[in-house]
Amino acid sequence: DAEVGKRLDFSPDQKWVNVVFLVSEGPLYKVRQVRFEGQKKFSSPELLKMLKVGPGDVPIQSAITATNPQRILEAYGQQGYIDAQVHLQSVYSKEQPGVVDLVYNIDEGQQVHVGRIDIYGHEITQDRVIRRQLLLRPTDVYDTTKMQRSRQRLLESMLFSQVDISDAPGS
Repeated sequence: DAEVGKRLDFSPDQKWVNVVFLVSEGPLYKVRQVRFEGQKKFSSPELLKMLKVGPGDVPIQSAITATNPQRILEAYGQQGYIDAQVHLQSVYSKEQPGVVDLVYNIDEGQQVHVGRIDIYGHEITQDRVIRRQLLLRPTDVYDTTKMQRSRQRLLESMLFSQVDISDAPGS
């Protein structure tokens, strides 16, 4: 609820101006409760442990809008829910000024497993050399963290200057 305004104070000869910023901080908000809706894979206590901002904390906007949902998405991605979505709703109390409830609406989507792993675009390096760097195998639960780490391992092998990984659903 912070508001910022300005006032211009001119010198008598109108050659100089002092800019005065007027700041009204409003009430300091605290998180009263955090709720999760729509989740099945993780319990509410498990999800709560993933968050940087929880009940009783003074909410920091970047932690609420970026870090908290990203941590939840990473946890789902590690479990094969690569299409999971997290929508955050801040509910401000009308009865208690300075109180906010955080409601995370989670759409898990479907759990995905690795199908075929096709390797394209290399001419010299054998497939088996590339596959040794991959942390995922066919039939594994698709883990987004392992996939990113596999990409990093391929780059660190110094065999490639560029590595692109794309998902082809249903293949």
